[in-house]
Amino acid sequence: MEKEKAISCYKSISLEAELAQVSGLPAETTIGTKGLHKRVLQKGVSWQTPIPGDEVEVHYDVRVQDGEYFDSSREKGTPFRFKLGQNEVIKGWDEGISTMRKGERAIFTIPPELAYGETGSPPLIAPNSTLIFDVELISWYPVRDITGDGRILKKIMKEGDGWATPNYEDEVLGNFEWIYDIVSVKYVAKCENGIDISKSDEGLEFSLASGHLCPAMSKAVKTMRKGEKAEVSVKFSDGLMHCGNATSAIDDIIPPYSNMIIHLELISWRTVVDIRGDKKILKKIMKKVEAFDRPNEGSLIKVIYVSKLEDGTFFETQGSDEEPFEYVCGEEQINEGLDIAIMTMRKGEEAIVKISSDFLNTSEVGDLSYEIKLIDFIKEKPFWKMDAQERIATCEIKKLDGNILFKAGKFQLASKKYPPAQNTPNPTTIPAISTGRCFRHLHNNVSNQTRRVEPNSSEHPDKLPHSKTPARRLPPPLSPDPPPITLIVTPLPQPSTPTSVPDSPPTTTLHKKPCLPPPFYSDPPPATTLYKSRDHQHSLSPQSHHHLQHRGRLPVALPEC
Repeated sequence: MEKEKAISCYKSISLEAELAQVSGLPAETTIGTKGLHKRVLQKGVSWQTPIPGDEVEVHYDVRVQDGEYFDSSREKGTPFRFKLGQNEVIKGWDEGISTMRKGERAIFTIPPELAYGETGSPPLIAPNSTLIFDVELISWYPVRDITGDGRILKKIMKEGDGWATPNYEDEVLGNFEWIYDIVSVKYVAKCENGIDISKSDEGLEFSLASGHLCPAMSKAVKTMRKGEKAEVSVKFSDGLMHCGNATSAIDDIIPPYSNMIIHLELISWRTVVDIRGDKKILKKIMKKVEAFDRPNEGSLIKVIYVSKLEDGTFFETQGSDEEPFEYVCGEEQINEGLDIAIMTMRKGEEAIVKISSDFLNTSEVGDLSYEIKLIDFIKEKPFWKMDAQERIATCEIKKLDGNILFKAGKFQLASKKYPPAQNTPNPTTIPAISTGRCFRHLHNNVSNQTRRVEPNSSEHPDKLPHSKTPARRLPPPLSPDPPPITLIVTPLPQPSTPTSVPDSPPTTTLHKKPCLPPPFYSDPPPATTLYKSRDHQHSLSPQSHHHLQHRGRLPVALPEC
């Protein structure tokens, strides 16, 4: 009977090899340098392959080359499992199966050196036998050595979504002092003999910083992705030794120094953001939104928030769904720490913010926690999007606000008002001609606004606590009586016969006024413009002058000084 099975198995393998050649599958390949050969019978369904340490699941048929069939997992009806690269099987399997993809089926020809060698495995395998394996890779489970020394091994039973994992400052939905109970992590912890130690079918929250049950729980969760399921094998030193009260009722039935198995599922987590980097303003996002824009200084905010003391006592409540609380960012209208936190939020976002007592005006209370919901906000129009008139109006408003704050001794806030006014663009960058009329008076107004603002911001730079460099001082005003300017006048060449050139050109001394923009006229007076050609000098009327400019024959004339 066994001989008939061997013959039928041998024929099936030979037939599959012939079909593989007809179907255009890759020809037989060589793996390594010791004579291991592989022929693919069925392609896999993915691009990933297992790596050493992964737990693989295969079906196989094996026979001795030119010999009898002697083993088959298919006949047994149960796939064979082992850890790849851990010397649990012959070397030919470790090397060959590591090249396979999920669902792939292949025939491996394994030389004696990578099988049972000179000793063989009597009575089934003679010494120096070459083995023929028909192997199908059903699946595998990645196994990760979290600690690097085998103390905590995580076998991934189901891959998670995305790529993000919790970090040390994130709370894995834990029951922290200032957060509500939310179901997120499910787990079942057992001894190696199957005795239940602890479980949470309905979910559990805990902080990665404080941990739960044993150190292995936090270390494993830090490597998991949202929705991932894993089986964590924990040595006694990282597991039961730290369980304490969780095992007090079952100490009599737990073997000493027993290892532990934790079946763990990560549902989700809340990200904790250290806004300033000094752990004085911590924000936990309770509701994420897809929006991108955030408020900035000067934005009009609509918000609802409730603050509590560390013992849970209500401290302050502002706004409601029907009538949100409104304020302007950066105006010291609310707690500075709260203001900073809200400027990191997006429209519709909900968060819990823990603020240090350093930001409070009193020492009678400790740290505060705020439950915040950002309803809406309106940002100031960016300066670069304004036209000339809007920039002038903005400069005037900023100047007045800055002066009020300056007089009140709030130099830091005042310093934030002046720079926008000082950043007014150079008058030459604003279009000088619009709808056929000159608007140079706008340039003058912008320059005047800037000059009126700058003296305040540079008057007392030492009073600004965060100012590293003194404010820019204005250049000295123009002298009312500038020194005389000497002009050299060169006569134009005449078309007639050249005459003798004088030894030196005549000079004229003029008292010239400073070069200032001409005043604005609603109807500019007519003017006659002189220009030079190669041989002649011409006088043009304004209409002819404009016509030549339009045709590109003349450059646009600059204002005369």
